[in-house]
Amino acid sequence: MKVLVNITTYAGLSAGAVHFYAKVHEMDSDESIYTIAKNRIIGRWEDFYRILEDEKEANTLTIKDNNRKWPYKVGDETWRFNSPEQIREWVEKAYPEADIAFLRNKELISEDLDVIERNPSNIIKTGKKIKIGCFEGFSPEFVKLVEDSVHEEIETPERYLDRDEQFHQDGVWVWGVTEPVRVLNREFSYI
Repeated sequence: MKVLVNITTYAGLSAGAVHFYAKVHEMDSDESIYTIAKNRIIGRWEDFYRILEDEKEANTLTIKDNNRKWPYKVGDETWRFNSPEQIREWVEKAYPEADIAFLRNKELISEDLDVIERNPSNIIKTGKKIKIGCFEGFSPEFVKLVEDSVHEEIETPERYLDRDEQFHQDGVWVWGVTEPVRVLNREFSYI
């Protein structure tokens, strides 16, 4: 399953508004989440809700809404989130197996930061193996890429095929912890 999450806010547009909102669009598709996120999606977007877990926050919302007749309580649903990060946490819990792209006003801002690809499509091994030398990368994705470790090279992932020729000549791709990662030519040797 692929899930697009559109994050919006009214912060700065109305007095005291500091919340973020999310709408989700679910789909089954063989296309990569990167390709889907770059295209304009037409169709139904559903409001995404979370559960109020904190009495202080429930009381704050009741006061903000001047809603003393029907006060918010812990356990109530709300479509308000305190940050984009909170939206991300709730969406990841709701869709633990899906590929997810987080959009801002229906635009993908950063492929590297705003996409979770749990089910990469078209991972094709080249049949070549590399041995890591002096690896300089730093990210949780790189923890397996230690000196003298051996990895199978894979073809360039679909989302990077449109990069310039120099990009493709500067390194190779291997599988990281959960997604493909690029190893620069100076950081490995073929075996």
